Amino acid sequence: TSDGNENYETVPFENLMVTHVRMRLAAQVVGAGFIFRVAAILRESGQGNDMSPWVSHSIPFQLLSKEQESNRMNAPRVFWAGTNRAACVAWSASSQPPKKGYEIQMREEVDGLNWKTVTKSSIGSEFVVKNMTSNNGYRFRIRVSGKSSAAFSPPSKVIYTLGLSDAMKKLFSTLENGDLLKNAGGETVSLEEGIGGKEFLLVYASASWCGPCRRYTPSFADWYRSLPSNRSVEVVWLSGDRNSASFLEYYGEMPWLAIDYKDETRKALIDHFDVQGFPRIVVLDAQTGVVLEESAVGKALDVNLWRSRAKSGGKISEPESPTVEPAAQSACCAIL
Repeated sequence: TSDGNENYETVPFENLMVTHVRMRLAAQVVGAGFIFRVAAILRESGQGNDMSPWVSHSIPFQLLSKEQESNRMNAPRVFWAGTNRAACVAWSASSQPPKKGYEIQMREEVDGLNWKTVTKSSIGSEFVVKNMTSNNGYRFRIRVSGKSSAAFSPPSKVIYTLGLSDAMKKLFSTLENGDLLKNAGGETVSLEEGIGGKEFLLVYASASWCGPCRRYTPSFADWYRSLPSNRSVEVVWLSGDRNSASFLEYYGEMPWLAIDYKDETRKALIDHFDVQGFPRIVVLDAQTGVVLEESAVGKALDVNLWRSRAKSGGKISEPESPTVEPAAQSACCAIL
């Protein structure tokens, strides 16, 4: 037990070739803390056993009472938050939310690390945790705040957050100042904050002088605006305009990111993707850089389809069933 007594008792079991042992402890030890240790028997002899070093843990394991178990919250759900190195923790809130909210703890998936409190007063049923920079993964647990006797929920599944991938760093390596435009007003966002944490990047090549582009952009923008705030998709516009004024006028109709007209990266990427005509949407796996769709204009913008292709390395294993937008049809403006 964790009362300072260093005496360990050997747990009896018959099969020595085991990886885990189940124990049933007496009810009267509920609330007591237990520390376990294990060692391998390397060789048996008449004078004793040769043992490997003991492996243990620092945080005592504590049993819950029946009341604590019955009042315990379910394990929270965790999923990507759609932003750089962030995760969303979600749970089923009670019909009468607690006055002090919920306490959330997280732990990096590394042996020996302790649970850390993220917040003690989260209101609602979701909480976004940022700056999760470890590649080891994280778990979360939750309980009603203000009740020290309340047990934490079972831990969530492990989540590995998404950051700015090496593929995206390479693709945008020549970007001036490492920033993307956020709007026509000149507001910028860093590449890491703009597309870090995304599953998919849509590179949209179009120009204000292109009639099919002007017809297609509004429906494309409506689709983009319909995505949830924690969207897994980001769009970056590559302008084919002939001057800065036209670029800014056309960009004012768009809700996504763009490469500045004066930035040479804009032309470099148009050449990189061999854009021969407008409009064109190239769909990329934002984590690997693999092209999942060479030209998505006029086709269904289906995140689940892209996710399926990403799992198969970008290969198209199913027949195409494109949904053609009337505004796009097969019209295209060639680059002069």
